[in-house]
Amino acid sequence: RGAADMKGFVACALAACVKASKMALRTPLHLALSYDEEVGCLGVRDLIEMLSAAPQRPLLCIVGEPTNMQVATGHKGKLAARAICRGREGHSALAPLALNAIHLGCDFVRALRD
Repeated sequence: RGAADMKGFVACALAACVKASKMALRTPLHLALSYDEEVGCLGVRDLIEMLSAAPQRPLLCIVGEPTNMQVATGHKGKLAARAICRGREGHSALAPLALNAIHLGCDFVRALRD
């Protein structure tokens, strides 16, 4: 699980670092790894703080996320939203007069998927 995600990139980056260690580089090579990006990018917060205090800041950043082996120069984006579905209570004998909030939520998700 996750072999084609960041782990494959980390292996490639480590191999590149070994190769770069035998070269005379004019600019330092940084390898920075974070963790828990799926649950709010917890690891990157400490990383950003550390890099901002570093004596030399990186000139660019390569993020090793899967892109079908194509170079991507931006983030695919993210949307976070909260939807509140308010129904109208009612007795099951008078169901047509009520409005089930769960049904509204299902309709909303269907509209998003469409």
